[in-house]
Amino acid sequence: MHTPEPHQPHDQLEHLTIAQRNAQNAKLASYAHRPLAFLFRFIRRHPLAHATVLCSVIAAVGCALASQYAIKHLIDVLGAGRHHPGPLWGAFAILVGLIAADNLLWRVGGWVAAHTFVAVTGDLRRDLFQYLSGHSPTYYSEKQPGMLASRITATSNAVYTAENTTAWNVLPPCIAVLGAIFMIIAVNPLMAGGLMLCSAILSVVLYKLAGRGSARHHHFATKAASVDGELVDVISNMGLVRAFGMTFREQQRFGATVKAEMDARQQSLLYLEKLRLLHAVITALLSAGLLGWALVLWDQGKATSGDIVLVSSLGFTILHGTRDLAVALVDVTQHVARLAEAVRTLLEPHGMPDRDGATELVPQGGRVDFESVTFAYPRRR
Repeated sequence: MHTPEPHQPHDQLEHLTIAQRNAQNAKLASYAHRPLAFLFRFIRRHPLAHATVLCSVIAAVGCALASQYAIKHLIDVLGAGRHHPGPLWGAFAILVGLIAADNLLWRVGGWVAAHTFVAVTGDLRRDLFQYLSGHSPTYYSEKQPGMLASRITATSNAVYTAENTTAWNVLPPCIAVLGAIFMIIAVNPLMAGGLMLCSAILSVVLYKLAGRGSARHHHFATKAASVDGELVDVISNMGLVRAFGMTFREQQRFGATVKAEMDARQQSLLYLEKLRLLHAVITALLSAGLLGWALVLWDQGKATSGDIVLVSSLGFTILHGTRDLAVALVDVTQHVARLAEAVRTLLEPHGMPDRDGATELVPQGGRVDFESVTFAYPRRR
């Protein structure tokens, strides 16, 4: 079992010894090529909150699946006629209770996530800035300040989006697909096996195809960071640019940088759209086949009207769930690519780390005298 890393409050960082600071920095640097491990470092700081979000999602999806079975039960009860009102209202109460629980559980997860996911981004930015401030002057001379600032922001946004997408777009379809397949087994095991096989093949194919687009996503992440860096650096040095009459040259250069970023982003998005189109065509064909199979079973007297409704709704849940899962995994891949690019740049090993045994600087007194000195900013005191 992995032991969570202790979280050091940032108001106590100044009390750490140099050896402890170096150990923390070395630990952070070890994540330079492990973006997912870097993400889990901060998730582990809030284990109870993340577990609450996970349990809420699992329970909510379970209630949603159970409500579909409750609809099937209600339809079968309706088929018994108007002379049996007791079971009818009992089925109604079960369905309403499941719907209410489903909605309530989503809100519980959303409420906790609103606090936790934001807290993760705060922890991440503080740790990255603390590490970034320990780099040598050479590091800053070789990097654009705007690019470094944008990478910290990009890392924070990527982690927040990845957590949100995983919680609300990856986990629900995963749980829904597995739960729906087990529920269809009660109606027709052969149909459940066929759906399981089709879903597995479809998910694997889409995941493999999504992986082939990683280079496009990484290229876009790099270009996006370059645009941010160029913009901040040019604006912060605009006085110097104008002094040398280079305004139009900088405009043209920035326009070329933006054009490269737009092309990279377009290639990344078009690849995602190709995957979505492929899945849409396959899903339409499988949905038609599933519904036709269910109608054949009904015609042969092997399924009730409620079974038809259940199989159809669960089948669509499975097929649409694989689509949502594939799209969400592709989106997560994009954000992880941007996270990896930013972390790789920011967490380079420090070029001039302090020695573990270095002694603290002790002030020895001294003073500065200002005589006949005046200064003022324009139009200020």
